[in-house]
Amino acid sequence: QMRYLKDNSFNVIKLKDLAVSQNLKKTVVITFDDGYEDNYSEAFPVLKKYGFPATVFITTSLIGGKNTARKGTEMPILPVADIKEMLASGLIDFGSHCHRHVKLASLNSEQIKDEFLVSQKILSDIPGTSSDILAYPYGNFDERVLNIAKNFFKIIVTVRKGKEKLPDLFNLKRNSIDSETGFW
Repeated sequence: QMRYLKDNSFNVIKLKDLAVSQNLKKTVVITFDDGYEDNYSEAFPVLKKYGFPATVFITTSLIGGKNTARKGTEMPILPVADIKEMLASGLIDFGSHCHRHVKLASLNSEQIKDEFLVSQKILSDIPGTSSDILAYPYGNFDERVLNIAKNFFKIIVTVRKGKEKLPDLFNLKRNSIDSETGFW
């Protein structure tokens, strides 16, 4: 997939550069949710090979720990040392996936604010991270969550599918690529 982007002259940019991009034709932003260790061991070498930037949204309470993924699989989460190495490359940005991996719409307003504030604090303690960009855990949000999030973040991505022509930086669509996604 990365070779295809390179061979076909796609413009791969950082998420934070989307706000200032004038032409989005053939432009791609690469993101990863959860901050799994395989972002370092598997994806990072490929991104470096092609010189492609990406953004990793990490759940701050799980940094250096484990998360139970789909089908009950225990998945290690990036430790701070790997985060710092990825940041030092200049290719990888890290953003908030909240502090705990919870469905935000099920929380009260104060709990939502706390999720944002705690994750931003932890990220700000790791120099080079972007504490002003967010991916909702599980893609879960409603109008109330969005209105609160706008007070904390400059860019917010969803799991709604589609392409962006005039991007709404508080409601960006993304197309999921996972093990069940075919090449085309």
